[in-house]
Amino acid sequence: MIRVPLAVVTQQQPKEGQDGSDGRVEASAGTARFLNPDEVPPDATDRLTRCEVQASPKPAPDSVFVTQGKTELRGQKLVYDETDGIARIDGPVTFRRANEKDPLTGSSERIEVNVDEETTTLVGNVVLNSEGGRVSRAGRVEYDDAANLARLIGTPERPAVSVKGGDTLRAGIILYDLDRNEVYAIKAEGGTITGEFVEGGSPNTTSATSSELRPLPTATPPALTSPR
Repeated sequence: MIRVPLAVVTQQQPKEGQDGSDGRVEASAGTARFLNPDEVPPDATDRLTRCEVQASPKPAPDSVFVTQGKTELRGQKLVYDETDGIARIDGPVTFRRANEKDPLTGSSERIEVNVDEETTTLVGNVVLNSEGGRVSRAGRVEYDDAANLARLIGTPERPAVSVKGGDTLRAGIILYDLDRNEVYAIKAEGGTITGEFVEGGSPNTTSATSSELRPLPTATPPALTSPR
């Protein structure tokens, strides 16, 4: 569910030979009002003004609200174009996921919501913070609240990273269990899995080139068959 103070919905001009056309939604904070007929300039070209409506968008932080299951996300401007079915929300983006034992908060530069497939992707300097002390970072995160799973996606040059206490895990892909705030690593093509784990007070550095799922020590992976 997406809630905004102001949404301007327009129909794009149909292409030649096309019966219908795609719609476009631009939403943010702001105001709108009906105009008196004498307030409409005779040379007005804006479609809303010609229809005696004045919309004044004013993008502001925390004015676009997205609710997906247990997660609430906030941004400042949304643009949705039916051409590709993607709703793009500009940041700064902040979010919170309810959890009685260990709630999760985070931030990213923007969000992409695939309206048809009901998928959410956090894009740009994504940070996940669990109240229990885990901090995870990635350039891109595919977020699936219904499956209680986030897929942190890095690159060989800038892998996804998850840190808790003295334990650090780096990998091309990290699967994040949103309920338990535990992580599991998958090697990306051309990358490796590396980490530093503190055992008995002494750091232990390990690395892996296998593409198998590898949990942090003492963790029990969830039943994942084809993670998205």
